[in-house]
Amino acid sequence: MSSDSDRGADRPLSRPLLLGMGFGISALSTLCGIGGGVFAVPVLHYLFGVPLKRAVATVLCLVWCVALSATASEALHAGSALNLHVVAALVAGVLVGTRLGYELARRMPVQRLKLVFCLLFVVMGLQLALSGDASPAAVDPREFELALSQVWIVVAIGLVAGILVPMLGIGGGLVMVPVLIMVLPGMGFLAARAASLATAVLSSSRSLLLYRGSGLVDWRVGRWFGTGAALGAILGVRLVHLEGVARVGRSALGGILLFAALRFGLDCWRARKDPA
Repeated sequence: MSSDSDRGADRPLSRPLLLGMGFGISALSTLCGIGGGVFAVPVLHYLFGVPLKRAVATVLCLVWCVALSATASEALHAGSALNLHVVAALVAGVLVGTRLGYELARRMPVQRLKLVFCLLFVVMGLQLALSGDASPAAVDPREFELALSQVWIVVAIGLVAGILVPMLGIGGGLVMVPVLIMVLPGMGFLAARAASLATAVLSSSRSLLLYRGSGLVDWRVGRWFGTGAALGAILGVRLVHLEGVARVGRSALGGILLFAALRFGLDCWRARKDPA
């Protein structure tokens, strides 16, 4: 008899359903600068009965497609907010963080980590959701320069975000975007979300490669989920550059952080109720 972690979904997932879910999740996630795992993992796990570890691994297909499509669309946009200096510093941290996170995910329970981030996400989520300031950039995001002291801070942000990708099944943007806004307010929300998505191309790619040999990735689900996500990301980039939409994206990110806090809190509660 196969173990729970080795089984696929208990309920059938049609291609149109996967395409539609991927499109919707991606459009909203791109607007906020996140990979979409915070929505996609509970959808697969709780609604369709996919074992949690398989759901986390499979959703990385969606995160990769969101990140790649959104970054390409951002780079081609006339008002592109991509700042390669910030992306490079984040990538340096993510390179180490994703490997470390994969090893930690195999060796330690993540309930305590979820509890810590549950509390942090509540604080950050309330701050973003209740703030009416859209954090406009002080300079053109592409010309924003990092001071040497700021480089190491951004590398540390990438390190933490990279650890979370394989451990919690999220794209890292839930950490990168709000923290970048706080430590580099001159960048603005648009640049923070663009840097987060560009970095997620690497973090999700590396995590997928690490999970490839485990047999946990359901490539049939991931293929269609990711196709819808790639299309949704294009729409998300176009929307976020419209006047006034960045403010909506910032507030939506605050709401998503609160949703993630609720999700992690429920996971911790379920673990305490059923230790097995």
